[in-house]
Amino acid sequence: MYYSITNRTDKEVGNVFPQVDCLNQYLAHSIQFEKPIDLKDDLAYSLKNKAKLTDALSQAEISALGILLNERFKNLLSNFKLLGHHYNQSWVKMDNGKIYDYFWLHLFDNLENLEWLDYAKSTFIVKEYGFKKDDISLTSYQDYKVQSQKVGDMSVIIIKDIKIKENAAINADMFVLPYLSRKIFISEKLKYTLQEKKITGLLIEEAF
Repeated sequence: MYYSITNRTDKEVGNVFPQVDCLNQYLAHSIQFEKPIDLKDDLAYSLKNKAKLTDALSQAEISALGILLNERFKNLLSNFKLLGHHYNQSWVKMDNGKIYDYFWLHLFDNLENLEWLDYAKSTFIVKEYGFKKDDISLTSYQDYKVQSQKVGDMSVIIIKDIKIKENAAINADMFVLPYLSRKIFISEKLKYTLQEKKITGLLIEEAF
């Protein structure tokens, strides 16, 4: 069993989304979707009014996949296998002026490398302007590339039901499906550790 993690929006985080505002948005916008970048300065954030400071914080300025997390969370992940990833130093400022160290964990990969994904048995939809437009069937990564061109610039193909190839294995505890999903996926082992250590700010749900 694999699980997905997303940022919470309930009372655990103060019923606020996002929890932080970026103070140097030009840096946040320079982070590319598919490859890491070493920023010249730290990513700077301020905690929003009524938001709670949690181990994982929600943010809205970086469109790439990743997690804004504290050192406690980062150290926990050092015991697990993450696929393509890169850390950028960050910090979060409170209303009282106190500053806490955080990190932007940038997660990336190439769909072509995910040989375990069974395209034929998985289910996909086409979204246009954020709404479902149609169902679509795919047979392979190459087919995905062809169909992505056909649906046009204003539409995207999203995976709804993930299937693993027979006798295949996912050799990672945290990974992403770039472009096919905005979610971050974790192993059962990592899921139990996050719960045991009471890592805050994350919603964990069954994925596949």
